[in-house]
Amino acid sequence: MNRKILYFIIVAITTLLSFGSCTSEPENEPDYNPGSNPGNNPSVNPPTTTSYDVYVVGYETGNDSVAKYWKNGVGFELPQGTYAHSIAIVNGDIYIAGGYKNSAKYWKNGQPVNLADGGAYLAEAHDIKIYNGDVYVSGMIEDKRHNTTSAAGMTRRPVYWKNGQVVDVGSYTSQGILRGEEKATHICFDDGSIYLYLSNINSRAVVYWRDGQRIACNTAPSRDIGVCMDVKNGDVHIAGISITANVGQCVAYWKNTYYTAITDYTHYTSSFGNTYNVTDIEAYNNDVYIAGSDDAGNATYWKNGKAVVLEGGSIAGAIKIADGNVFAAGGGRKTLNYWQNGKVSKFNATGDVTVTAMAVVKK
Repeated sequence: MNRKILYFIIVAITTLLSFGSCTSEPENEPDYNPGSNPGNNPSVNPPTTTSYDVYVVGYETGNDSVAKYWKNGVGFELPQGTYAHSIAIVNGDIYIAGGYKNSAKYWKNGQPVNLADGGAYLAEAHDIKIYNGDVYVSGMIEDKRHNTTSAAGMTRRPVYWKNGQVVDVGSYTSQGILRGEEKATHICFDDGSIYLYLSNINSRAVVYWRDGQRIACNTAPSRDIGVCMDVKNGDVHIAGISITANVGQCVAYWKNTYYTAITDYTHYTSSFGNTYNVTDIEAYNNDVYIAGSDDAGNATYWKNGKAVVLEGGSIAGAIKIADGNVFAAGGGRKTLNYWQNGKVSKFNATGDVTVTAMAVVKK
């Protein structure tokens, strides 16, 4: 064989072997993100999708609670944060609402923006939306300088922030219950109107707020707990739990104030104990998806009332629909799970994971 040809063959083989022996590092988030990547988060099962970027937010607990988000299973800590509740992605910018202990804030591309600093106030940030270029965050403020819930010295109140400026949504419920027990846990926009879900753990009422008006939903003869809200095309969708003494509890759904039991009642062991869990709701076209867990402790979502059990997890903490694909995410003991159309991807985590929200972006 010609020595020159043999030389080129040897060089080619050596080059191919050198490429094959390289190990690739996971791609980090863009340089603007000051959060730390705690590791490679190798997946137990490979990701189920390459067409979408899947963002999951929540917090990890070990010795401390740490606010985090995960992109396609790779985790990033949010600086100065112990919890994260929601996420919005607009024009490539990542907005996350949460806080540090008793303070409320949001992060834009990893940079914290304080809303209430936890000095004279205790505060919580729950939901975040970007509407007409403005940043809206819903939550709660409690004034630590008072210890009364009287009309003159009400301590807690549901609020939202618009571009960092707080907006108080009032003092009393329509039933005369002091607003001191409420939080604005969800904020939605539809056809120019602003909606807030007002969570009140000490009330039987399921109430939302629209453009300054409080609207009470029809309830079962029970203690009803609304958990999450979505508003699409003029319809208000709320999901939660309905508890009836000496009977049990069920997954409940309200559309435009009208109540429907999604599941049969199941027995529970204490007056405030839940066997079902509800975490998130998404309206997509003419379908309604409710995420949570069933009475057997399985990660589950309900599509138009029909249960779909998600294998490999104990709870679905969030749900999103993208182009008809159903994405859900949930946490566990040192594990993050997400599902696409029922197929699970599992990722190792450094602590126990609680998932609070997710976003799905087509690549």
